[in-house]
Amino acid sequence: AGRSQGAAGQTACTPCPEGFYSSRPGARVCHQCPRGGLCRGNGDGAGASRFTSDAGHYVLGSDEQFTAAAEAVLQSGNEERLERGLDGIGPFPCAAPAACLGSNGCVAKPNSEAGIMMSGEMCGSC
Repeated sequence: AGRSQGAAGQTACTPCPEGFYSSRPGARVCHQCPRGGLCRGNGDGAGASRFTSDAGHYVLGSDEQFTAAAEAVLQSGNEERLERGLDGIGPFPCAAPAACLGSNGCVAKPNSEAGIMMSGEMCGSC
């Protein structure tokens, strides 16, 4: 995952470039990261195997749920759907976009008098 073969029968895999991801090992192509998503490799030379959230967005579900949702799309034969996000996973726009910092991080300023602290799914809890 995080790499593509480029063509059937090719034995070497190429890391997906930044802004692209591949959730399936041995995939022929890397898919463009969906709007609101962030696709970066993990520093081991491989590209992204999944997307996380960009600022103002949130991604739901575990790694296993992400993989299952991506696999369901691949099985449907509608691979271009991967570039629009995954049903039930996202990325979803946050109701309070400034509360969602990206990579599912939420704004946290509990020590200032006027500060806010948001947490939880979609950074929706005070």
